Amino acid sequence: MQFKMKIGAVALSVLMLSACDHDDNDTSAFSTDYAAIVLTNLHGNDASSDIEIINLHDEDLVATANFSPSDKSDFSVDAYGQHFYKLGRFGIDTVSKFNPLDPTLAVFSDYSTKMNANDDSVNPYQLIFVSETKAYLLRYNDAAIWIVNPSAETEDAFKIGEIDLSAYADSDGSPEAASAVLVGDELYVLLQRLEWFATGATAFVAVIDTTTDTEKEMSLDDTLKGIPLKVQNPGVIAYQADVGLLVQAVGDYGCEEGSSWCEARPVGYDGGIEAINMTDFSTAIIVDDGDIDNHPYDQISNLAIVDANTAYFVAYASWGSSSVYRFNPTTGVVADATVTELANIDIRLIKTGPEGLLWVGVADVNPYISLIDPADDTLVATIQTNQNPASLAFVVPPKESEQ
Repeated sequence: MQFKMKIGAVALSVLMLSACDHDDNDTSAFSTDYAAIVLTNLHGNDASSDIEIINLHDEDLVATANFSPSDKSDFSVDAYGQHFYKLGRFGIDTVSKFNPLDPTLAVFSDYSTKMNANDDSVNPYQLIFVSETKAYLLRYNDAAIWIVNPSAETEDAFKIGEIDLSAYADSDGSPEAASAVLVGDELYVLLQRLEWFATGATAFVAVIDTTTDTEKEMSLDDTLKGIPLKVQNPGVIAYQADVGLLVQAVGDYGCEEGSSWCEARPVGYDGGIEAINMTDFSTAIIVDDGDIDNHPYDQISNLAIVDANTAYFVAYASWGSSSVYRFNPTTGVVADATVTELANIDIRLIKTGPEGLLWVGVADVNPYISLIDPADDTLVATIQTNQNPASLAFVVPPKESEQ
């Protein structure tokens, strides 16, 4: 049986699709079907990264590599419409734009995310798009969200405004904006409010009116405008129309005695998955990560929603050992066991794809992406990648006539 990837139609055959030697940069087969853009990296002494592209129009899904190699590793990718964007994070502080039909040549390259070249790193985390000419750039180490023009033809025209969230900052100067999602005309921005990587201050969701680019008063806190959360160290905020907003939080990772960058403290089981009611914006923890004595899911480190009845989270046990659980995002009921193919491995990303499958990136000696069918949690395909998959976005490549 063949695996044929089409939007809305998936053949449920299981096969291995190798990509480690497929790096000839041949993009001639790209069509107007979706393509997956995978940012892959290695860390440590071999720090490097690359862009790999998977054409979802092909019957054989193959990750084609060597499109944007770098000797740095801290990058992520976002996408909108027919383009994808490569964000250089801590110590890099750049945004580059690419066309998947010719990804070896950037549409624009290395637009700075800092006001001045000598400023400390602002660590750009995510681009959230309103249109081809307006997006919001989260800068994790800075209190201002930038409003940018993703179609700017010059670097000077890239930034078109900013939103000040310094009211949420603590002594380190930043509220740590880590994730955001656009729902209608409102941008929901997840603020970790960590103190030098430690939990303590209440995490918040700031709500931005994108028609006026001002923060909305939610009237839920005496001093701050946003939505206070019960969980600590949130990492992902996600929206699904039949579910509403869900927030994943890992809690305090803790710090080992003798560490050079933090004071020794135990793991804090103060995370979980929290639901935000879209009517009155009250919140409730629907999946609790437990406590020091009983933590069945260890720490919850990522989240992906499929529909009103199906979602997944990553249970982080220790470095290199994570598992994926299925849960009901409406009721919070968690499956009794992990997803069979996704237990006790080094999971680096989890995301719902445009065709309805769950994409899970795994670091390994031979790294790969597993595609899981949410209908029965079976493995549909495995796509090998050249390096560890770290970030994933989906685009619609333009037709040749639109170039």
